[in-house]
Amino acid sequence: MQARQSGSATLEASALTPAASDALRTRLPILPRGLKQELGWAGQSGDRWAFSLPPTTDPGQMRGRLYLTPSLAAAVTPALSYLAGYPYGCSEQTMSRFLPSVLARQAGNFAQLPEELAQNLDDFVAAGLKRLYDFQHEDGGWGFWQHDDSSLYISSYVLTGLLQAQEAGYRVREDVLKRGVAYLLKTLNRPDAHTYAADAVAYAAYAFALAGPAYMPKERSAVGTDFARAPGGLQRSNQPHLTRTANQQTPPLDFSYLQDYLRRPDLTPYGHALAVLAYHHNGNRALAERTLEGLLARLTERERTAYWEVRAPRWAWNDDRIEATARGLEALARLRPNHPAVPKIVNWLMQERRGARWVSTKDTAAVVIAALALAKATGEQPGEQEVQVRVNGQTQTLKVPARGAELALEGLKVGENEVQVTGQNGLYISGSVSYFEEKEYLRPESRGLRVARTYHKLTPRYDARTERFVYEQSPLTGPVKAGELVLVTLTVRPEQGALRYVVVEEPTPAGLVVVENDDSFRIAGVRSRFGDDYYGWNYWFDGREIRDRQVEFFFSYLSGPVTFTYLLRAETPGRFTALPTLAWMMYEPEVRGVGTARTLQVSE
Repeated sequence: MQARQSGSATLEASALTPAASDALRTRLPILPRGLKQELGWAGQSGDRWAFSLPPTTDPGQMRGRLYLTPSLAAAVTPALSYLAGYPYGCSEQTMSRFLPSVLARQAGNFAQLPEELAQNLDDFVAAGLKRLYDFQHEDGGWGFWQHDDSSLYISSYVLTGLLQAQEAGYRVREDVLKRGVAYLLKTLNRPDAHTYAADAVAYAAYAFALAGPAYMPKERSAVGTDFARAPGGLQRSNQPHLTRTANQQTPPLDFSYLQDYLRRPDLTPYGHALAVLAYHHNGNRALAERTLEGLLARLTERERTAYWEVRAPRWAWNDDRIEATARGLEALARLRPNHPAVPKIVNWLMQERRGARWVSTKDTAAVVIAALALAKATGEQPGEQEVQVRVNGQTQTLKVPARGAELALEGLKVGENEVQVTGQNGLYISGSVSYFEEKEYLRPESRGLRVARTYHKLTPRYDARTERFVYEQSPLTGPVKAGELVLVTLTVRPEQGALRYVVVEEPTPAGLVVVENDDSFRIAGVRSRFGDDYYGWNYWFDGREIRDRQVEFFFSYLSGPVTFTYLLRAETPGRFTALPTLAWMMYEPEVRGVGTARTLQVSE
């Protein structure tokens, strides 16, 4: 049996006898023989979107959507759908999935939750909170994943989100919040704290401001016994120290140390905006206004757009001008929502849209939060308008309400396509098209990352000395029998120096399944995942998730080539395609590498 086109197939089987009969019907998905590609575009009324789909595109797998939004607030609903449906779950993505929806419900009539989210938001938040509790490290911080090092940026991001969820009425575990605050305090009072990025220190200050004095450990309390007191050497003005004022039950906290960081040359607009928010939430209105003036002086302003440029270390957490601009817009919304730069900033953000989202979950969540703050501050409610949508010469007329409209792009074709929306009033438009390009994938492709994959058949051999089975490797050159094991070896190599936040998507061929618990296997030439002793930890990824169609590996940091393995067990006889491995940066998806495809055969 062979599938000739993608989509789905219905299989029927029946057993008929004079005495009794039975039958079964089931639908099976048929996946395209290729990788998913995506196009995104943003513009305004009257702009044309011209794009081309390659000749090898699977015609049955072309999908397109158009988003018509009269305001930044109208972009919230489709963005919430994107965030809630995001398939991965690191610490940042877990928080970004539910917090914007919580804030959107809190905003009332200024935002509309997608129907499914509105019906299940409490369960959705509960699942996210549980995952973040599980991901909190022993030191109280959070990292990209569950078992990596804690990060000042990520810990501040998660902690601010938990505190905002608590403010919105959700129950958040007190011990988790206290341990998170304690981690930030301890980290910022280390002797080498002056070496930390100024942006990270500003983010921690924002978390402290949201937490308030109630979560600051007393000098002699059980939590944070030593580090709430200033060790010797912290009196240097360039190091942060929350003085005794921070441990009182009446605000504000003492953020005098932030003034030194605001003068640091490594402070980017990203951290500058967070410092404004920290002062604002701490009740320091005058300092917030003065800091906002400094932030506005760094604004890049054009005729119709404005944004903040970030010159942070490449690929770092704060190397994100969309998120920095969103944070700056949020600061303006809190303090000066009618500032003349606001419409230009909104224009720029809307032009950076990619369909329903921005580049990543992190910056999409930041834009949503800024949009909600601005809508609440200004009470913006645009009126309904009529527009004409033309796709490849076919025109339809529809009304766009204040909350915006979303429609499928019908009539797409392989080759050249053109989309245009016209109307009498200003309208922000964005579109997305996804498709599968079916090709052989005989050569690897590299745009900053290289990936390679090999398969080896495993044959068990009993080792009398250790009294256990050891599996010998041999190159996989023919079929494997059902029940046999296959060792998959993956190598990921960055080509542009050290990279951060990389995911490796490894499609698994139908007919073989991932061996989830492979710790007990001993394979000749491959060290045990945890080694033969306590200190033998030797696998290189920070997280792994196994799904029906693929297994995913997550790296918080890649400074050079890494090689790692996993196991497959052959189960169903047949001839199957292993689609190429795909590696990419989560916050810079244009940095990616594609491997080669391989055919595997399973015999009985």
